[in-house]
Amino acid sequence: MLGVPVETLPLEHITNKFFADYVHFSGKAAIFFSSHFTDFKPRRVKVEREKLVNVLLEVNRGLKAPEEVITNILSLRKSDVYLVVTGQQPGLFTGPLYTIYKAVTAVVIAEKLSREGIKLVPGFWNASEDHDVQEVNHIYLLRENKPEKIIYKAKGNGKPYFNIEIDLNEVSRCIEEINSILPNTEFKGEIMETLFQLAEQSKDLADYFSRLMLHFFGGKGLIIIDPRYMRDLMVPVFRKAIEEPMEINRVVNFNWYKMKDLGYSPQIHKRMEICNFYLVLGGRRVRVVFKGRFKVGGHVFSKDEMLDLLESEPERFSANALLRPITQDYTLPTAILVAGPHEIVYLAQVLKAYRLFNLEPPVVFPRFGATVVEGKVLKVLRKYDLTVLELKKPFEVINRLVSGEIEDKFMAIKGSIEETLKELKRSIKKEKNLSVQVEITEKKIMREVDRLKAQFVKSLKRRDRVMKEQVFKASNNLFPLGFPQERKINVLEYLVRYGYSFIEELRLGFKELNFGEHLVFYPGKTRPK
Repeated sequence: MLGVPVETLPLEHITNKFFADYVHFSGKAAIFFSSHFTDFKPRRVKVEREKLVNVLLEVNRGLKAPEEVITNILSLRKSDVYLVVTGQQPGLFTGPLYTIYKAVTAVVIAEKLSREGIKLVPGFWNASEDHDVQEVNHIYLLRENKPEKIIYKAKGNGKPYFNIEIDLNEVSRCIEEINSILPNTEFKGEIMETLFQLAEQSKDLADYFSRLMLHFFGGKGLIIIDPRYMRDLMVPVFRKAIEEPMEINRVVNFNWYKMKDLGYSPQIHKRMEICNFYLVLGGRRVRVVFKGRFKVGGHVFSKDEMLDLLESEPERFSANALLRPITQDYTLPTAILVAGPHEIVYLAQVLKAYRLFNLEPPVVFPRFGATVVEGKVLKVLRKYDLTVLELKKPFEVINRLVSGEIEDKFMAIKGSIEETLKELKRSIKKEKNLSVQVEITEKKIMREVDRLKAQFVKSLKRRDRVMKEQVFKASNNLFPLGFPQERKINVLEYLVRYGYSFIEELRLGFKELNFGEHLVFYPGKTRPK
């Protein structure tokens, strides 16, 4: 793919306005950040590198990470080595495609921006402490070009993902379902076998996700970062969140109104009494509310009692979405944080809160996006002279294609009628009553012609089922359930068809882009000549 001109989609039509403005360094989006990725410089960091390296080594060796990962972890002992960090909840079989795109983005940035005096290594934050099972217990694949949902029946909603044990029977059932949906290829057997083998080695959902990510990206040195093993390093952050439980919410809500005034759509407005950390009680993650005292389920703690609990049992404390980036960048030598379109909005709301923790925020880089166009979809695009974005609205495409066949004919008919009536109007120009009658008659005739055209279009729609089916199938591929492909479809859809080279081709494609752009990706030998 190197050296071949790449095709991209305009962000304004594929993502939110704030993300597009930030990428293009336009509008007012950049004012929420202390620096912009177009002027990257690593921040000043004060992290306990030796302790961190020991934790990361233990975690990644336990996951049987390859040597490239171990080498990168050991390099973090040096003060001129920094992390490019991205992350995601541990979705089933890695979840939607954008998880893969995040990881590839981190790898590409580390490759492109490392230079003398600054070495960058990629890291992936596995949000193992999150607890909404409904967000991670499913994937979508295409069965006969229609999106189909595969659900892993996990038990334990409310539990952190690291507290939900792997059910091998459920994994096996899901793999059988995947097997029935995806075509038989030279790659399929090995991939299905690997999915189950990694599940057998895993003790919980978060662990399984980490092993899959290392399977795909360990060769590129991607370090797995799992916060459940880093609580001791995070104690100062949680201490500050206990001592001043409302301060982050003030910053976030101030920026909510600021973004709103600028015409953007902010992500989060916080109730002031809701704390930005949870407590794990009885194996479940429980919300903490502060009203002079901390209320956690049926328990009540004073500030001193909560601080004592933090010192004695830090493993009970878990960050929410707003505190998470702060715990991350307090414990890691993060130079670059890679974020998607929705994340970049809430990061804009929270980054000013870093100063509460005497932290300089990292530079936020937008992740790359992609829409995969396979050969069968490319044929439809060419056959009907369509663009990728037009397939966002398949009904409009069908209406245009059908009416386009007869538009010229009916325009000609209308033109002929108008010319004939012009002659008549000239002949009876002096007869006012007749002239008015001709005008009325002309309007009636034109209405009848339009009615006849609509009926003709309706008839052609029924007749031309092939075209309709092809357009809908192509639309389902690119915009399943009306969403961008990357937000729904799982990477197995393409790994089974194209093998692991799919990820490598994607990496090479992203390397040709400007940061944050959205690639039209033709896998394998699909790329049009």
